[in-house]
Amino acid sequence: MTKIVSVANGVKTEHEIENKSGFTVIVHPQGVKVDVPTFVEINPRNTIECMSKMNQQEWEWISNGELFQTLFNESFAEKNNIQIPQTIDEINDGDMGVTHVVGMIAKGCEAMFEGRSIFVRNPETYLHPETERRIMGMFEKMLNLCGRSGVVTDEMPEGQEQETAQPEPDPERDKELTLQWLHAMDPAKEFAQVAGEVYTVADLILEVTNDSGVGHLMVQKFVNLRDGN
Repeated sequence: MTKIVSVANGVKTEHEIENKSGFTVIVHPQGVKVDVPTFVEINPRNTIECMSKMNQQEWEWISNGELFQTLFNESFAEKNNIQIPQTIDEINDGDMGVTHVVGMIAKGCEAMFEGRSIFVRNPETYLHPETERRIMGMFEKMLNLCGRSGVVTDEMPEGQEQETAQPEPDPERDKELTLQWLHAMDPAKEFAQVAGEVYTVADLILEVTNDSGVGHLMVQKFVNLRDGN
């Protein structure tokens, strides 16, 4: 069971909901605030903030990855001709709905790679009704590609509970996702220590790319985080 907390007229109440793989939708009246303390919260404020703090190099690492491109394209209908922005300035100076979706993808994948569940508050903010519907498919793909953690979504009008398929083992896919995960971080960050030797993110990217022993350990670490092992 997962504990949620609601606040209405200054009164705090604790509730429990059943843990499920897939989506749980919480619909409540205006004037009630819901929190899920153990989940990573994603909301319209922190998605915009996330992108405003991102630099061009970080954006290129994320946006060039197959994972991001898959989730972005799932979010926007082809007929709208919304393409992935080339620069971080283009994102932050453009439509806030696109910025919000990009931030949800970045923060959601990061949390799931760490084996965390996410709580998405008011995901429909800034979005066209068609995009509101499409991001449900995007979240489903995110679950399948990034991990098996549950998603609690607050006030998603089009939401419904769904079961997440259990993917077959795919070493090459695990390697690719590990590299995408590492590329989203500061390359100079000291990230791991193996046999007394400290490895930065850039070092680990090289090790994983070269299929070294350390690289295999890093992929296994990613898989364990992703699958909650």
